Amino acid sequence: MFIVRSGTGEYRFGKDVYPVGTGDVLGAPHGDASYAHKLTNTGAETLRDLGISSESDRQVCEYPDSGKLMVRSSEGDGQDALRFVRRVDDARGY
Repeated sequence: MFIVRSGTGEYRFGKDVYPVGTGDVLGAPHGDASYAHKLTNTGAETLRDLGISSESDRQVCEYPDSGKLMVRSSEGDGQDALRFVRRVDDARGY
């Protein structure tokens, strides 16, 4: 979840784009590419937001704009035990 504290921008959620501004609260659930989200500053001033997350010990994230995939696991103390990032189309066949 994001809370826009100041500024204006655009929030892309899936294929839709919404104008956002101070006070807006934005959902950011996990899921497939239809849930992909991106917050972009479009105003003259800095867009400031507060991001709130459940921050699970394990995450698998797909980044459809860059074609990347990230797998992450932590020890529970905030330190990564495993962090793996690669391009989805980088199939080596071995």
